[in-house]
Amino acid sequence: MMQIIELGGGGRFNFISIMGIRVKPGANADAFLKSMADLRGASVQLLDADLVAGKEHLVTAALLAAKSWGAGEAVAKSPSTEVLLYASGERQIKEAIRKLGAKPNSASWCAIAVAEQRRDLEEAHQRMAEFGDEDDRLVEISARKKNALISAFSISTAELSLAEGLVGTEEIALKSLVLEKTALSDLYR
Repeated sequence: MMQIIELGGGGRFNFISIMGIRVKPGANADAFLKSMADLRGASVQLLDADLVAGKEHLVTAALLAAKSWGAGEAVAKSPSTEVLLYASGERQIKEAIRKLGAKPNSASWCAIAVAEQRRDLEEAHQRMAEFGDEDDRLVEISARKKNALISAFSISTAELSLAEGLVGTEEIALKSLVLEKTALSDLYR
């Protein structure tokens, strides 16, 4: 079930939705994004679900994006692309898409949408569901994602080992390190 989270930031970042999608055969990211282009009130972005370190990863990115948007410091022209920049830890849109954007051969996507009104996200959700089966487990961190996340976010063995010693499990350590890189990206803007 699509998760709608009230950020309370007001304006374009009042709500964020996060949806894991098990891609239907023949569906592609370009068609998905084109189908979302004419949505009124919602800004949608598509990520490779294998590179999302849980709901907290995207909520953190959305909160940082809302802050930069509200301060007039946004790099991107759309709210969801600003979220993508923060989620990726990159400063350049092209690099953020390369790193976290849905790949042509991706079997699982994570769709994020930001909007002022909850109803705008519900309309986006209906369109998203046309491209695959909803499966929010795809958003959560898992052992299967470990190597992809370590590579994408340049996490060293030493970092992971140290964090694991502090928090207790490898999955929580990995999520914590990705969240740290997301938060630190705000300093490098």
